[in-house]
Amino acid sequence: MRRRKVASPLFAIMVLLICPRATRASEGSEQVPLCDLVRNPAAYNGLRLSVKAVYSYGYEWQELLCTECRAEGKIWATFQTDAVGRLRRQLNKAPRDQGIVTGKFTGVFHASGGPFGDGTFRFEFVIEQAQQVRVLVRDWKTGLAEVGACKRAK
Repeated sequence: MRRRKVASPLFAIMVLLICPRATRASEGSEQVPLCDLVRNPAAYNGLRLSVKAVYSYGYEWQELLCTECRAEGKIWATFQTDAVGRLRRQLNKAPRDQGIVTGKFTGVFHASGGPFGDGTFRFEFVIEQAQQVRVLVRDWKTGLAEVGACKRAK
């Protein structure tokens, strides 16, 4: 019986050593400027973070971005599978099929394992929660450069 008690802590330590990404992602979320993720991706890989950003989406794309750093690396946005229902409620003001919204997005950032999306995205952000969502563009008459990206996300 005592052997079982010893095995449990050893198993837990082995899991922590083998799966650092999972343990880092389960920690609380730190708020980080989106451009910091693009400029220093290794420092944030696998971390659960909150970012204020623009979410642009349409038929075959969805990304989190700031126009200030988009050329340095694009971030594919996807939704955590078990959070889809909650995210639909949080994004209920967003245009249905395509649009540009701003907000605070919480999730896990992945700097490796790509390319993501259509192959042009170096990074991925798995969104778990969306807050302070505000619609910026509904009709596509406003270009992405005119949106102001992170400046308007604050």
